[in-house]
Amino acid sequence: MSPDCRHLVVDGHSVLFSLPQLAAPHAPASRAARRALIHALQRFQDFSGIGVSVAFDGRGGAGEFRAPGTLEIRYAGSHQTADAIIEKSVASHPRPSELVVVSGDIQERTTVEALGAKTLSPEGLLDWMRDACPPGPPEGPRTPAHGTKKIAVDTLRTTPLNT
Repeated sequence: MSPDCRHLVVDGHSVLFSLPQLAAPHAPASRAARRALIHALQRFQDFSGIGVSVAFDGRGGAGEFRAPGTLEIRYAGSHQTADAIIEKSVASHPRPSELVVVSGDIQERTTVEALGAKTLSPEGLLDWMRDACPPGPPEGPRTPAHGTKKIAVDTLRTTPLNT
């Protein structure tokens, strides 16, 4: 990925539905699937140094797991979508060319590209995460001070997630 990427903006449910192996054995829109994605993105942020935001369609995250640290997690309100959150973030960013938006939705990628952001498919994100994060056990030695458990990116395609 381009070295001028400063921030990754992820359409959470789009990624989960595009990568069913990540959600398995959970339903892609389930809390457990979201938790697995959040952990993987936190690990990517920790190792790459690139800031990460993830947006989910949904109920505003009421009672939802929130990862400690600097990972930004946003939930669309009842009259909003994750796409709208992402588009607003890109449109209001002073340097949208420093953003990479990850979505499986081609129309969403086209929209944010028109706003100046770069885009990446969910599969491209998984490859980038594998390159950026060293392989290791699901709960390896790099546990942050907050005690958040990390999952190894190399387990995303091969093992079911049990939370």
